[in-house]
Amino acid sequence: MEALLLIILIVGAGEGVTQCINKTELDACLGKIAPQMPRSGLPVNKEELGTMCRAFKGGMRCVDGYTAQCLSKVERAGLEEHLKGARSTLAFLCDDPVFQKEYLSHASCIRDIQEDWDRCHQPL
Repeated sequence: MEALLLIILIVGAGEGVTQCINKTELDACLGKIAPQMPRSGLPVNKEELGTMCRAFKGGMRCVDGYTAQCLSKVERAGLEEHLKGARSTLAFLCDDPVFQKEYLSHASCIRDIQEDWDRCHQPL
């Protein structure tokens, strides 16, 4: 009976324990993506949108690789819950040509708010 309880505790404990000591691999992966990241603001043309989407998708591949290797099933589910809105929005913007066209039709408006956007997203 004690052996069975010990086995259950050991197996169950693996569901909530991080598998990696540090995040060096994640940092290295994201470091390769950083130069591709937009320097500021929102994309206002097809080229900037493509650059932003490649950077976002690359960053998500880094996160997915790290989490698959380093996080438990429970931890991955929690992180995925936090990321699903960003994934959904960016997938829509990056992969739906009809939505892209609609979004880019507002480029002049986006340019008008660019300075405010950048100011609001500067570190304090």
